[in-house]
Formats: sequence, structure tokens, C-alpha cells
Amino acid sequence: MPLERARRWDGYVPIANGFLTPEALAAYVGTHPHDGWDLVAQWPEGSSPDDYAAAGATWLVRSTWPQEKGWLDELRALVSAPPS
Repeated sequence: MPLERARRWDGYVPIANGFLTPEALAAYVGTHPHDGWDLVAQWPEGSSPDDYAAAGATWLVRSTWPQEKGWLDELRALVSAPPS
């Protein structure tokens, strides 16, 4: 199923337990399966978007993990914040 979605939408979002550093992202996904595919990564506060771009990410999203205490308040703050 995930590969079918990747084919349909020309991209993928790796799912890991926690945020992936740019180095971990590159190691996790390896080489891109197809030129032109998007690679979406979660963008932790204080990290450089240039480092993620160098690792192959084409989209960065702000997110939170729902298993941590206070995640709902954090998610509400992310939604109400202006674009970065």
C-alpha cells in the first residue's frame, strides 16, 4: 500500500519513531527510487532546511508526536503559527 501511494503521488514520507536528522533521513531512505519524486521530512525546531535539502528532502513539515505529554497544545500552536 505505501508504495502504491508513492507511485500515485510521485513521492513518499518516511515514518520513523521520532524526528530523523538529515543524516538519519539519508541513511533511512537510501537513494531515491525515481528522479522527480518528492521526499517529505519532518522539520524539527532549530534544524537547518539546507541540511535536509542536502539529504534529499524536497518538502519539510512541522509536526509533533502524539505519544508525548502536551502534544495537543504543541499541535495547536503549530497550526496557529505563521508559515516559516
